[in-house]
Amino acid sequence: MLVAVSITAVWVPSAVLANDELVQASRGQLQSSVEQVSKELLGYFQVASTHAAVIGTMYNMSFAAAPATAPMYFMDGFGAGTWSLLKQAPTLQSVLLAQARNESLLSSTTQPCNTDVALISATYKANLNSETTGTGWAGNESLLKLEATDEAPADEARMNLIMGDDNLADPLEFKGTLFFRDCSDWLGGGENLWRMQNLPGSWSSRDSGVREAVWLPGTVIAGSGSNQALYKKVFFPLEGPPWANKSAFGAISVRVGAGVLTGDSASTVSVQDILQQVAEQTEGDTLLFVLTAEGEVLATSSGDQQVELRDAAGALEGLLRGDSDDVLDPFRPVVRALLASHCSVDAVGDGMRCDWSGVPPMQEISGYYVAAKFISDPQATDLNMVLLNMASVDVVKEASKELNTQLGITGAIILAFACVLAVILSRMVSKPFLAARDSMFLLGDMRVEDALQRNTETKRRCRWSFTEVSDLRLSFFHAATCLQAWREHEVQRRVQLEEERTNRIHKTVEKAVRGAGQLVHPMVLISADAFSKLEQLTSYEELRNTRKLVFLDTEEALATFKADNSIIFLSHQWLAWGFPDNATKTHLNAMKSAIKTASARVGAQGAGTRCSWEKTYVWVDYCSIAQDHRGMQMLAVSSLPVYSASADIFVIIAPPAEHQSSRRCDLQSYNARGWCRAEMLAKICSSGLENFFVFASSELEPVTEDRLPSLSMFVFEGEFSCCQQRHIKSSCDKEALVEPVLGLYSLVLRQIRANANCKNMEPIMRHIRDNKERFFPTLYSFQAEGAEAEERELFGPLVRATEAYVDDLSLPECAVSFDSLQKRRQGSAPSAATTGDGQLAV
Repeated sequence: MLVAVSITAVWVPSAVLANDELVQASRGQLQSSVEQVSKELLGYFQVASTHAAVIGTMYNMSFAAAPATAPMYFMDGFGAGTWSLLKQAPTLQSVLLAQARNESLLSSTTQPCNTDVALISATYKANLNSETTGTGWAGNESLLKLEATDEAPADEARMNLIMGDDNLADPLEFKGTLFFRDCSDWLGGGENLWRMQNLPGSWSSRDSGVREAVWLPGTVIAGSGSNQALYKKVFFPLEGPPWANKSAFGAISVRVGAGVLTGDSASTVSVQDILQQVAEQTEGDTLLFVLTAEGEVLATSSGDQQVELRDAAGALEGLLRGDSDDVLDPFRPVVRALLASHCSVDAVGDGMRCDWSGVPPMQEISGYYVAAKFISDPQATDLNMVLLNMASVDVVKEASKELNTQLGITGAIILAFACVLAVILSRMVSKPFLAARDSMFLLGDMRVEDALQRNTETKRRCRWSFTEVSDLRLSFFHAATCLQAWREHEVQRRVQLEEERTNRIHKTVEKAVRGAGQLVHPMVLISADAFSKLEQLTSYEELRNTRKLVFLDTEEALATFKADNSIIFLSHQWLAWGFPDNATKTHLNAMKSAIKTASARVGAQGAGTRCSWEKTYVWVDYCSIAQDHRGMQMLAVSSLPVYSASADIFVIIAPPAEHQSSRRCDLQSYNARGWCRAEMLAKICSSGLENFFVFASSELEPVTEDRLPSLSMFVFEGEFSCCQQRHIKSSCDKEALVEPVLGLYSLVLRQIRANANCKNMEPIMRHIRDNKERFFPTLYSFQAEGAEAEERELFGPLVRATEAYVDDLSLPECAVSFDSLQKRRQGSAPSAATTGDGQLAV
């Protein structure tokens, strides 16, 4: 009975556990499979997104060279390269680029060819504009009417067959005429072209509506007759002519159906091919399928399920909708349940719109476990597809049923054998079992000596076999429980300590990186005119109370202010312990002179009326940072990258002077101060050496890369007043600067990673990497008044954690300039990722 109960007690929870484990393993395998396949599918579509970026760059280069005839210039300069890209990417079919032609043709009723178009595929091309239509055809008697003129032939456009693989040196060379079409119903007519491409904008306003790379809904049927294939298109914006600057756009077609157009690469691969290959390579019944944003079945892993709709003549009509009766089991109930949960029918009732972003990663539908993965293209919006992997619940649980049967048979055999063995050995093992039981109880109470003494006893006891077995099991359980509890407590304590340290590091790094480049404290300015009238350097509090300061609370306010005004950033060394200047007002006089010179320099750079004296403002620490409130001080320090990057000119004020301690102060002593080094580091990490000057005598001297080593940026090797005064306030400025300096370092890393402002950032990055320990010391010495010096951790592992954190950031998040950030927050962000000067701020 004891063995039977024991086997049952083990078997029942084991069977439940085995069932749960096997089900979880199967569900995990479904999710793992769908995750892996989703990466392949996303890569399939991202080929088009990547090509869109490449071709968009080529076109914008063409537009910069020839704005009025950019498609022609693109075709001549980059056409062969684009054709090569198409041939090398078996998923792509064609590239289409278009812009409004010229101002005189926009409203012409006699010339319907009012767009410039470049269209390239593996076998044909079209290049429709006023200079290229008909070029090179004068020698062909049957095509004399297409001889080159200043305008395209009236009402007609043509499609050319090209040499392609027959002439790799010039694959776009003319081979023959594919067909002619009237512009009114083909590519040459802008209104019809935009309607064909299903653009969101309006031809009447010459606005394509494309502001970023985007997948437009639906599928496109290319070709005719039996030579047809299904494609999706990714659209992307292009630079347009000034008379219709929003008219230009590009589109790349991606093959999604099983059909292939004549002339396409023999190595073409479709989404259907990917799913079927996965099904062939996977053991068991793998059922994969993809649903589009319109609720259509894009592809399945089943060869029996057709997804392309054709009419009676065999012509393509599109993809099979998920709620159609042509969807076969086992897909039908699952697909319909998903459509009911995540899709809605258009108001007109002829279309369906789905949002797959909220589909659960795992759910049970109609007797199937269904793993889902939302597919969205980070390089182009609105792809909105979902990949699903399903398996029957009965199939998943079949293995656990078989295992339970085997456990039952094995348990019965063990029970029979144990009963026979128990009868034979019960008397022989009773005494050792009892001794072991008592010893284990003592061991659980940590009474080791008593356990050893009890093991030496030789008293004989007569007990039934099942009693000794039960006692022994309990004793071992008691000992194991005690030891396990102790071990788990110790392990948990160590893990908790390590997690707390890791979380502290991560929070510090995240706060530093995300705080870099953000205006967490208003930028406080004083006008150059008001500053020039000061009798002495005046504190922030006094200027604030007399309303002589300008407060810019947000990045939007700063950007708006800079549009009409110029800013000069002044950095200097204080000449007294509690006041920035000496009795002879050396720094105040130098600052006034530097402001006038700097204002004139800004005007010489062509800044317009914003550089006038009345519109020139000054940032200087004593006037612009709170002196009495420590918290506001540190917020302003965190905003130094924004302050320095926003300034039109950064000037170091370092004329010869005498400090309160009778020491000589000049550029060398300025460079020795830790806070001065921090301001310089904020400048070069945010915008490099551009507009960086030193005012040490009577004129502004630019800081160049050659001069950079002479200005030490090792902030924590500099002198700090708190350290010289033995930390009378019990805190050290070095600790307060750790997060801001990490944030500055992250700015440099992000600009280098985003390939933005590299000319200015690469020298800074080399300088930091060559002296990383000096820039970010692991430890520092802290000595309070009347106490011994102690070593404290400063950066520790924070630098490596910052580098790893920046590496994990997505590139679009990194490659955002300060000026672009301001415009975006005003609702008018530019399409490019960086501004002309390449400055980076997040």
